[in-house]
Amino acid sequence: MTETRYFTRQEAADVCGYSVDTLRRDERAGKLPNRRARGDGVVEIAIADLVACGRLDPFAAAAPLHDIATKGRTERELADACQLLAVKDVQIEAFGLRAKSADEKIAFLRSVLRQRPSPIESRR
Repeated sequence: MTETRYFTRQEAADVCGYSVDTLRRDERAGKLPNRRARGDGVVEIAIADLVACGRLDPFAAAAPLHDIATKGRTERELADACQLLAVKDVQIEAFGLRAKSADEKIAFLRSVLRQRPSPIESRR
């Protein structure tokens, strides 16, 4: 069984790239159910809760605490941008295939229309 790992509220805000107030709102909304208060009044938030509510990348959560804490917001944003770019590339490829299919249908319909006599010629 693995030990539950925690960040203080401030550490969680820094690591996740959100404000402390945002995490407080998540706490009030019940999104961080495993938070705990230490004897000195500092609130700690379970890393698993941060992942579950979408505030922390699940792959980052498995890393050592030092690596999570030192990963900058820019690095997280770059990873997000790379993922978004990959999704857009797939969408562009799909649109290209749809356009190619539409072009083929148009070419076929044009060939059919060329083989039919024109309405003017059929009246004669």
